Amino acid sequence: MKKLMKAVLFGAVMFEAVSMMGAEFRIDLQVDKDICGLAVDRGSEGLRIDKASWKKEKADCRLLIIGKSGEKWEEKWVQFIPAEDCNVSVQLMSSSTKDYVAYDNIRIEGSSIGNGSFEQLNSKGNPQGWYGMGKYILKNTDAADGKNCVEAFHNGRVMQTIKCKKGQPVKITFMVRDVKR
Repeated sequence: MKKLMKAVLFGAVMFEAVSMMGAEFRIDLQVDKDICGLAVDRGSEGLRIDKASWKKEKADCRLLIIGKSGEKWEEKWVQFIPAEDCNVSVQLMSSSTKDYVAYDNIRIEGSSIGNGSFEQLNSKGNPQGWYGMGKYILKNTDAADGKNCVEAFHNGRVMQTIKCKKGQPVKITFMVRDVKR
């Protein structure tokens, strides 16, 4: 009985520790029409950067930027270099099909992005210049910058396409935090 109680207690402690770690955020960088590859130059400590292995010989046309989100806003960044002039879709999401993460204050050097703090809304009440896949959430509370932020998950992502030049480094800086539901 003592061993069973210890096992149950250990399991409960481990479950709580894992749940406190936060969800994994994920940003996909997808080259339009897979015309060229992207090379990662560098990024924030703790980021995992993978190629889209399911794309086989075109795996470097899509990069997956993955990291842990915390309960408070944290600034992260990644820098990549395109092999050719191309359009790149910046896709904000989480790695999970159920856990949301919040994004705000998206900034870019080496290209440009519009409405990175999600403050300007279109006639439908969605962030101007951004488009979605699935159900992401626009929040007007607890933003890192201004009054709005977006909450996204794997099947409810928010995206914007940027223009990139061959060989020119592009640095994406963003604020991210976990969303508890």
